[in-house]
Amino acid sequence: MKFETLIKEKALKYKIPWELVAAIIKQESNFDPKARSPMNAIGLMQVISESLSKEELEKPEINIEAGCHLLRKFWEIYEKEEGLERWRFAVASYNCGAGYVIEAQKAVEEAGGRPNKWYHVSVMLPWVKYRGKRCDWRQITEYVAKVFDNYWNYIMKDLSEVKK
Repeated sequence: MKFETLIKEKALKYKIPWELVAAIIKQESNFDPKARSPMNAIGLMQVISESLSKEELEKPEINIEAGCHLLRKFWEIYEKEEGLERWRFAVASYNCGAGYVIEAQKAVEEAGGRPNKWYHVSVMLPWVKYRGKRCDWRQITEYVAKVFDNYWNYIMKDLSEVKK
């Protein structure tokens, strides 16, 4: 895999499963360090930054560092969630920002659901607003699903290589 050593180094620094970082990179840029989105996200992890230049964000080391830092910040928000659920919330927030996810959690709680379960929150996303806007809930739920499909593929590949 491209950038494997760098991914593992940065993931370890931020205490993130390296397979999850690789899964996000696969989904965001398909490992293209020069990738750009219509929203001006740049590089491997499709980072938007006010403090880093476009040229800096195209450098894999800087981009993965910034992306891991951001993902870890989102993970820290979700203290009540456990295990992979916590990472699902962090990945969703990485994609759309924490505002929509937190508003959906509040709505789930008000409805008597389980706000610490991604499935319950993802179902509520179409009805929540954050800063007066609705999110693209299909895109967010598909993003989380695809990232975790990639994540499991990396884990299974890693496990199959261990057995050799």
